[in-house]
Amino acid sequence: MIKKTVILTILISILYALVIQIGGFEGITSFNVWKRNVARAEEFVFSEINPEIIVVGSSASANLINDSISDQLYNLSTEGGNCISGIKLVNKSKKYPEILIVEFNSLFRIEDFSIDDEVFQKGIFTLKEFNPSMRIKHRPIAYASNFLQRIKEKVEYELNINNQVFYQEKRNENNDEARSVLMKNNVEFFNHLDDKEIINIQFKLIEKELAELKNKGVKIILIEIPSELEIYQSLKAKYIREIALEIANNNSFEIYVQTDNMPNRTTDGSHLDYQSSLIYSNYLKEIIKKSN
Repeated sequence: MIKKTVILTILISILYALVIQIGGFEGITSFNVWKRNVARAEEFVFSEINPEIIVVGSSASANLINDSISDQLYNLSTEGGNCISGIKLVNKSKKYPEILIVEFNSLFRIEDFSIDDEVFQKGIFTLKEFNPSMRIKHRPIAYASNFLQRIKEKVEYELNINNQVFYQEKRNENNDEARSVLMKNNVEFFNHLDDKEIINIQFKLIEKELAELKNKGVKIILIEIPSELEIYQSLKAKYIREIALEIANNNSFEIYVQTDNMPNRTTDGSHLDYQSSLIYSNYLKEIIKKSN
């Protein structure tokens, strides 16, 4: 009985993997932040894509309008993290782009997780490579969870459809209030510079990794995503900018820091709103044209 169960489980697993590959299912993307980061990384590593341009960074660069920059761009930015995992993923996967755009805004933040370690787990990596059902966005439970989430959203929509104006007004009020609170907290946070050691260590780490990529023929472009004036002029942002400029100078990396004429309307002080992100994305497009 046990033997039959094991054989049946293996057969079902193989069949499911074949269905995913032959059917070309995209999988589920409505995860929490951690799973979304891993799913994006797994897609990059295990798919046949080999983009000419890769962006690595934090949620600040995850908000870029990718299609406005280039149709050859892949965004490996880590929501809630920084550029380190993305850089390591590029190095470990050996998928070297022509241009690597590195957003350095959040190098004060230590990642609570390592995306590259999660993707390249010993023993599990090979299984993920040959069996897509082992990857996070193709796991059966992900489809079930997504199905239930869609039902919930549909029910909520139908319940609220007669009160759309009311709910939109409440959302706007809440957004303005939330933005004000987030701005205040962020300005206070960025004007404390008690994490110099962390920032220094993280910059040394990316400098080493980026030097390796440069030796492989990858053009390195460092960028500072624009933030509101209070954040831009803060102690932490200034310190990070100074180190980034120094590293770029020492290694002949291109670097583009925030200037006064850049769009900097944000949702919380450091994450561009859609319109500003669109303008900045078009600015990056011009930078890439000049770099080619």
